Order: sequence, then structure tokens, then C-alpha cells
Amino acid sequence: MSQAGRVGPGAGRHYRPASAVSRVHAAQALGALLERLPGLRPALGADQLVWRTGNIKRVPERLHVLW
Repeated sequence: MSQAGRVGPGAGRHYRPASAVSRVHAAQALGALLERLPGLRPALGADQLVWRTGNIKRVPERLHVLW
């Protein structure tokens, strides 16, 4: 199957209803973390991050932070 024919788990027959709930949970968790640690910031720029390959979603291998 070509890359153009691939479908991620966010739409079509691969749609997962719980994915919206997990995004809300992640947003709330990050909001609480940033509220409790207001000086929290990334230690590296986005261009310096090592990104995971082979995933449907683009995520960094690690996210070092400073505060």
C-alpha cells in the first residue's frame, strides 16, 4: 500500500471515539502542569528535538524541560 493510501486512526473506519476524550485529558493535564510550574519551558528548540519515526503521530523521543 502506498503512503497516500494509508489512513490514520483519527478518521474514516479507523476513527476512535475515545481519541477526543484523550486529547481533552492531555490538554487538562498540561494546563495543570503549566499552572503549577509557571516557569516550565522546553530546554531545546523544536529544530533540535529527535523525533520518533514510524508513528502515526509525530512525537519527540524526549522532551527535556527547564524551570
